[in-house]
Amino acid sequence: PGVMYYMKGAKTEGDAVVNLSYVEIPVNFLYKPMLGAGNMLLGFGPYVGFGIGGKIKPESGNDIDIEFGNSIDPLDPPTFRRMDAGANLLAGYEFSNKFSFQINAQLGLVNIAPEVNGSSSQASIKNTGFGLSLGYRF
Repeated sequence: PGVMYYMKGAKTEGDAVVNLSYVEIPVNFLYKPMLGAGNMLLGFGPYVGFGIGGKIKPESGNDIDIEFGNSIDPLDPPTFRRMDAGANLLAGYEFSNKFSFQINAQLGLVNIAPEVNGSSSQASIKNTGFGLSLGYRF
């Protein structure tokens, strides 16, 4: 378990860039078989994330702050649901000197698109991501 800060983003069809910041709590189940002088790392588990900020950066124009909410009116500023949840996968190696590296992937399972009041829109937006990390075990 841990507490992590993540920045996630996407590029829209209109070439705007969306950046969202999350604080996430992953709970990974880890398998560490011996491999050479160290250990291979294989893991999976769920995560829960909470949106704490974000911006939309249009190709031309000023940045737009993102708000969080479960439902919006059609003229409201860009809004996403605050809570995200999904699954983690990771693989890596821990050296005998306690340094490690990992590659990980996240698959969001929660729709973060808000409901639009007065509309029958069925929009679906889910986070996915991947990353590399370096670490040291105390």
